[in-house]
Amino acid sequence: MFLSAGGGFGTVTMGSHAMALCSLHVRAYALVPSGWWGGHASVGFGAKGGGWFAEDAGCVTPTAVSYASPSMGGLSAMVSYAPDYETHQFSNRKDPHKADTPSAENAMEAAVRYSAKMGGADIAVSAGLQTAEDDALDSTVLGAQMGFGGATVAGDWFENANGDGFSVGAKYTLGSISPGISYGTTDLNAGGESTYLTVGATYAVGGGLSVWGEYQDIETTGSTASDGEDTVMIAGVVVAF
Repeated sequence: MFLSAGGGFGTVTMGSHAMALCSLHVRAYALVPSGWWGGHASVGFGAKGGGWFAEDAGCVTPTAVSYASPSMGGLSAMVSYAPDYETHQFSNRKDPHKADTPSAENAMEAAVRYSAKMGGADIAVSAGLQTAEDDALDSTVLGAQMGFGGATVAGDWFENANGDGFSVGAKYTLGSISPGISYGTTDLNAGGESTYLTVGATYAVGGGLSVWGEYQDIETTGSTASDGEDTVMIAGVVVAF
């Protein structure tokens, strides 16, 4: 539950809601048209518990307070503060509400995004920071996206306490069908590499009904403690009223 109040000064939101990075940062993984409620956040749970991507901590919804500025010439900014932040709340598709979810105190996020039309294309770039008393939450992210007609491509780079890496993605909308693909990799500070590949598609049946499916392969190598590969296949139905 959350409460928002806005006007010419911007918007203030209090309660359980998506913070600054989730709201403004461009993410390549978001181009995979997933119907799963946490799918656009959870690219980072890694193989066998290894390798965390920046996105996994970007779209949780803790109890927080945020201020979003009004859009000025395509430029938007947002800052958020959460006194008690569950860092990996949606990070595991197999068990998204793990009882041992780590948390951080006094987490803060700040993000800016610029959107514009250029030569018939829709352009968006973003940058953001995340920090807390627990240094494991510190991260920096940059992203860019371009859409033209039914096609959209995007890429983002991130650096956090576990390593640094990038993601790239694309989607195409053709009538009722919207397929998408995304690939990302992280060089782990502890040694090794974690990568993911996700392919998905949605089909709008009509009358607010759509079906979707998604395949994801996640692999960690070079780190003996977490080497392995996970494969996830998931499908569902969405009904919108």
